[in-house]
Amino acid sequence: MWFAMQGQYFEKKKWDGAPLPVFEQVRDKLPEPIFEDEDALKAYWKSWEMAIGSMRSPQEGSGFVSNFLYMEFSNSIFAHDTAIMVLFAKYGFRAFPSAESLDNFYARQHENGEICREIRLTGDDYWPNKDGLPLRVNQTQDGKDHYYWTPPFSDGVAPKVLIDGLNDPSAMMWAEWEYYQLTGDRARLARILPPQEKWFEAFERFLKDSNGLYITDWASADNSPRNAHNVAHGVDVASQQAYLARLLSQGFRELGDEQKAARYQQLHNEISQRIQRLMWNESAGFYFDLDREGKHIPIKTALGFNALLTAGPGGKEVARLAEHLNNPASFNRPVRVPSLAADEADYYPGGAYNLGGVWPFMNAAVLAGLEHKGKHQLAYEIAMNYLQAHVEVFRNTGTVWEFLAPEKAAPGESNNPHNPGISARKDFAGWGAYSPIANLLEYAIGLRANAPAGELTWNLRQTGECGCRRYAFGDVVVDIVCEARKDAEEEPVIRASTNRPFKLKLNWGTGKSKTVEIS
Repeated sequence: MWFAMQGQYFEKKKWDGAPLPVFEQVRDKLPEPIFEDEDALKAYWKSWEMAIGSMRSPQEGSGFVSNFLYMEFSNSIFAHDTAIMVLFAKYGFRAFPSAESLDNFYARQHENGEICREIRLTGDDYWPNKDGLPLRVNQTQDGKDHYYWTPPFSDGVAPKVLIDGLNDPSAMMWAEWEYYQLTGDRARLARILPPQEKWFEAFERFLKDSNGLYITDWASADNSPRNAHNVAHGVDVASQQAYLARLLSQGFRELGDEQKAARYQQLHNEISQRIQRLMWNESAGFYFDLDREGKHIPIKTALGFNALLTAGPGGKEVARLAEHLNNPASFNRPVRVPSLAADEADYYPGGAYNLGGVWPFMNAAVLAGLEHKGKHQLAYEIAMNYLQAHVEVFRNTGTVWEFLAPEKAAPGESNNPHNPGISARKDFAGWGAYSPIANLLEYAIGLRANAPAGELTWNLRQTGECGCRRYAFGDVVVDIVCEARKDAEEEPVIRASTNRPFKLKLNWGTGKSKTVEIS
């Protein structure tokens, strides 16, 4: 049911009745990749078909205000999942404005800034807080393992959402920033910064503990073995809040508000320093979660790489984390990057959710962190491994899946016949479409747009003919192709046809680059 106090920081108040897109009718507005692997192209187009075909319109009385990307799961929308879907669906912005899928979370934002991570299609929070303070922190989904905690910075006011419903603070702003980089839509950026600010403030108020880190429960990583070790503060959650501060800083700087930009950059630095001081383990060369006594939980999960999104890791720490990512004994498995290191006791070769499963959202965060720290080649290697695994699974099954197994290119499997729910779900597009679409365009082909600057960067590693027709960024729509080359060092020959001029920066071979005007 719609309540007037919700959604007050977002200007859109009602659905405009826009029809849902139909794949066959909008296909000619989607980017058409040119790539030698026909199965990769089939997976790409099937992913679009399923993602668009799964979209929904607001249910009457829900308070939702926009059409939205959707994946059937508990009759709810998920902020985290929707954000990852936007990371690939942004490329269809000429066909439908995928970032508007996030509008429904802003429309259901509480007056204190909270946004429940899971909202029923009726518009009701899935995790309403009916009990007040202190808060029950569940360490297992069934709540059998739990403790009670009172937020020290809440002024005695209870949040409206349970701890189970408050996590991954940066996901939506990450998707919004990526959408802005591709579309250059300054008006949308200005619209979403107020609810994002309030969300940041709510997270500080209701999740921040006395040590400056953030309370973490089972909902951040379902069946991760860290939950059984009395987890209290997750590296992922702290890093995500730091990342949100950095993204807010970038957003306000883009709009010319240098005062707020500087404030959020300072907050980013402060949170990063706490992560570095409290969570870095010099002996292991890794960022560990903390238990309730403030001790490191010595379990290596892919969530530890979220620290790469912060200002904390310097050259030494980045090198150590890269060693872990390249180590076949831990994270460099046949399918990269497993959610749990292979040398941990609870690792399961079939994945079993967070016991080794390879997830789109974890890989997307690893790639973003590596790019942030300048480890572009490692990011490329991981992205290509992951894409190739998806293509092989698609070749064998004809569809995309929720997550993959780490030991072979196959859908993730359960480790418990009595709990099939931790097996991968099929036709999951959904974030299962992230790699077949985003990794193909951004890594296999290598295109990266900066629409506000009117620039397209092409990190060209393929030697066969490749490129993209109808690649759109900002107001530009371009057909751009690189002719086949004898080797990676040969200077590319580019053919392009565009509706508007732009700058193209070409990177190829061993440190070779040039910038040309395309008109």
